[in-house]
Amino acid sequence: MEGLAKPDYATCEISTNASIEEMIPPCALVMLTSLILGIFFGIETLSGVIYQLF
Repeated sequence: MEGLAKPDYATCEISTNASIEEMIPPCALVMLTSLILGIFFGIETLSGVIYQLF
């Protein structure tokens, strides 16, 4: 409680790695949706979807 002990960063690394692994599917969904819309439906559809999101 005096602030002299060094922190244990290894326990934090476990939760950081788990949270990064949990973010892979949502990121892949966003990237794949943009690619699929652009390739199959054209740039107009992709720009319309992006416009609706913002």
